[in-house]
Amino acid sequence: MNFQKPLSLSALHQDPKFSQPRYAAEIVEDSPPGTPVATVLAADGDEGDFGLVRYHLSGPHSAAFRVDPSGGEVTVADPSVLDREEREFVTLQVGVFILFSHFYIY
Repeated sequence: MNFQKPLSLSALHQDPKFSQPRYAAEIVEDSPPGTPVATVLAADGDEGDFGLVRYHLSGPHSAAFRVDPSGGEVTVADPSVLDREEREFVTLQVGVFILFSHFYIY
């Protein structure tokens, strides 16, 4: 005999939110690799490990910078992109992703 119990799944997750909608920074043109640019901050409303976020960069100039995946500090990786004669602005997109998702089974 095979007994089956219906399952109810509840996803407990709150989307991460940045502390501000936009970040702006200024940096000297000949800044060496490792120079801090800005620190971004996002928080997830979930508790404990389920609230941990990790940062990543995207966009056309993302390879010229690094972001600390757990701390959000953005630094210069390739200063050649900072040539003012070639471009007036550099735009980076910082994203976050969560490490854990969880479901409760009732």
